[in-house]
Amino acid sequence: VVLLYNSGIFQRSAVALTVDGKDFTATEVDYFYHATLNSVASSNYSSYMGIDTSKSMKDQTMNAMAKMLLQIDAEEDITWDQYLKDTAKSNLTRIYLMSEKAKAEGMTFDDHMQEEMQSNIDTITAYAKQNGMTFASYLKRAYGSNMTESIFKELCEMDALATHYQEQYLDSLTYTDAELEACYEADKNSYDMTDYEYISFKATADSTTDADGNTVDPTDEEPRRLPRMPPLMPPSVTPPARRWRTLPPAMRISPATPIRKKAPMPIPI
Repeated sequence: VVLLYNSGIFQRSAVALTVDGKDFTATEVDYFYHATLNSVASSNYSSYMGIDTSKSMKDQTMNAMAKMLLQIDAEEDITWDQYLKDTAKSNLTRIYLMSEKAKAEGMTFDDHMQEEMQSNIDTITAYAKQNGMTFASYLKRAYGSNMTESIFKELCEMDALATHYQEQYLDSLTYTDAELEACYEADKNSYDMTDYEYISFKATADSTTDADGNTVDPTDEEPRRLPRMPPLMPPSVTPPARRWRTLPPAMRISPATPIRKKAPMPIPI
């Protein structure tokens, strides 16, 4: 029994999520967990979100900036581990349902998708070799110790079907200007966005004089005031696109969902 447990057989077969009657193992959920983590950690905003990939995700609480950027409304403390688990399950659910819809409408994993997947595998293999690893050992480091080549390829195929179905669906959408304008007017807050930049710095206010003309330093009673600084860039409102693409809620994929995969750096959990 110990040998079987250490081999990962039990872990790979343990059910962690059921979607529409389909069971998914902890290993399959882990794939999306690590993919989301790599996506967040490699983003341009990772430093603002305060995520530290050298420490366990279970020991790190998401800061306010991370919640804002990832559109999390909950006020209570949330660990990165909990966010990644929830997002992994959500992404896996959406991609599976979309891939099943693709199959139901006659879409298959064709030669073009196979070429795309093989290109990704070749990229990962080359990256692993440069770092003294095999393709198989890299998968375990990047997506969890129970990941295998066969499971990885199965997930990639499911992902490819979902992605191509999504693209095909989006390309089929057409709207009149009147329909777009009506949708915008009904919910402007979902489409109007403001871009801004700011600078933060420490400074000391100049000394002032009291009623008798004596020089005094700023005190708690006399707060240090700085001149109001104009923004580096004036706020601008992005007008609604005359034509945009959208998906029904059940088919939307989180921005963190891995669609086009490049070889991510293995990150400790």
